[in-house]
Amino acid sequence: MARIVVGRYIPGDSILHRTHPAVKLVSLMVFVPSIFWVGAVWLQIATLLFILFGIGLSGISPIYFFRVFRFLWFFFTLIWVFQMLQAEGYILMRIGPFRLTDLSVTRSIVLCMKILNGFLSSVIFSATVSPIQLSDSIESLLRLWKVKPETAQDFSMVFNLSLKFFPILFDEADRLIKAQKSKGASLDYGGVPSRLKAAQRVVLPLLFNTIKRADDLSIALEARGYTSGEKRVKYRRQRVGLKDWCFLTVVIGFSALMISFSG
Repeated sequence: MARIVVGRYIPGDSILHRTHPAVKLVSLMVFVPSIFWVGAVWLQIATLLFILFGIGLSGISPIYFFRVFRFLWFFFTLIWVFQMLQAEGYILMRIGPFRLTDLSVTRSIVLCMKILNGFLSSVIFSATVSPIQLSDSIESLLRLWKVKPETAQDFSMVFNLSLKFFPILFDEADRLIKAQKSKGASLDYGGVPSRLKAAQRVVLPLLFNTIKRADDLSIALEARGYTSGEKRVKYRRQRVGLKDWCFLTVVIGFSALMISFSG
């Protein structure tokens, strides 16, 4: 699990950690679409500087966020290849069927920066919002949208349990792969049929363990008297304060400013 970047919560006491999770969720829903709306290179650079400022406010080591590049190199390469195949404009370089033009360079840089900025924004959000806070914020937003309180609570609980299942599945799959390799199984070599056959030794036990864990969880919920559709109260209530409104205003204002400049 240490290698997984997106979706990991890092405990802390920074300004972003103390901001209301529902406010951060709404800010993310506004900020990320504005990133993909903006098409100028200098606006994407300005957005990246704004995100770097947010990384500083999070109090988390920048090295953690720079690990994102390992996941994005493949997408960046695909973007450059497709842009060079559909090249338009003045040709700067020709390599076989690929043509590097001024327009392809500009488009590739813009697309890569859009993906990078959107990905970094999601990483900042996931690193400063715990799964419980995220489910509570989703429940709060659903209630604002006139969804029944019982339905909102059930949906947020299922969402929270789903998030907690992901780390368990990753750890379980990692243990199964290591167990198969220790027995001499080859999972990374051979043709497609041999790899599919070897993958069955991991997929089938993983599926069986997942169903068993889900069944144990349902039994545990029933044993604790949990029933769907009942009204519940919260042990802790986090209220939206002045700093939360200021945070939301800054994010929405910056997003609107970038969109207005892209015009």
